[in-house]
Amino acid sequence: MRRVPIALSVMGAMVATVMLATGLADAAPLPLATADLRMEVTGPAHRVKTGSVVGYAVRLRNAGPAAVTDAATVVRLPRGISVVEISDLACRERGRTLTCPRAALAAGTSRTVHILGIVKPAARGSYRVQARTYASSAADPVLRNNMARTITKVAPSTDVAVRLSAPRRVAPNGRLALAVTVVNRGPRPARRVKLHLGAHGARLTAPWKRRGTSCRATGERAGGHFLRCALGTLPVGARRTLYFRARFSPSGRVVAQEYAVTTSHTLGDRRPVNNTATARVQVARFTSPPQLTR
Repeated sequence: MRRVPIALSVMGAMVATVMLATGLADAAPLPLATADLRMEVTGPAHRVKTGSVVGYAVRLRNAGPAAVTDAATVVRLPRGISVVEISDLACRERGRTLTCPRAALAAGTSRTVHILGIVKPAARGSYRVQARTYASSAADPVLRNNMARTITKVAPSTDVAVRLSAPRRVAPNGRLALAVTVVNRGPRPARRVKLHLGAHGARLTAPWKRRGTSCRATGERAGGHFLRCALGTLPVGARRTLYFRARFSPSGRVVAQEYAVTTSHTLGDRRPVNNTATARVQVARFTSPPQLTR
């Protein structure tokens, strides 16, 4: 009689143990599926000039094996770039951070955002574009590839300015003289400096040849004439003035002559605003003298 309670107590303990183990198994959370998110950033491979347009591609790829439903993309932009275009209109730029909405990515698929920007005139040295990603719908087994960056180097720059001098008025079928002055304000020598001059309503005559300078016509169409001059190297502080002749273009009824000049060189320019100059010359209209009557 005394053995029955003992057997029952043992069986009760086994049942309780089994029920407890089953309860713990039911309460344990299921493990998240894994998805390896990989971020890539590509940009210019060579040094860029100030004022130039640069493009970047931010690519997020899901290497699997599971899909994600909320992959985020965050891009940190440098001070030296002004963003002018983003391929994904849903992305939002705030300060120097670009945030793109969370997206679903199946295993083996990717998402790319293209960024277009202009290198600011004040940019110096080098800068980096950095992107990162994260998701909560799947566990990422490799976190080190969730972030990527690219470094862009800025070419040295200098300040080359141009000035155009022309009279305010010219007689019909008359000739006029233009003076174009190019100066390198530094701080670096400017090499392979080129001058581009265009005229509308007039025809240009290349200036006389001088050492280190050569000019040639680059185009001509109805009412327009264009020249390009190679000035060579301009040391810091150097100034060079070219004198051009222009004569009236007979095509059409021209009431004004318009001239435009711009410069280019191998370096970036610190003040692009003074790389161009324009002038407008009014064509005078004379009336015939009064007839004398007897």
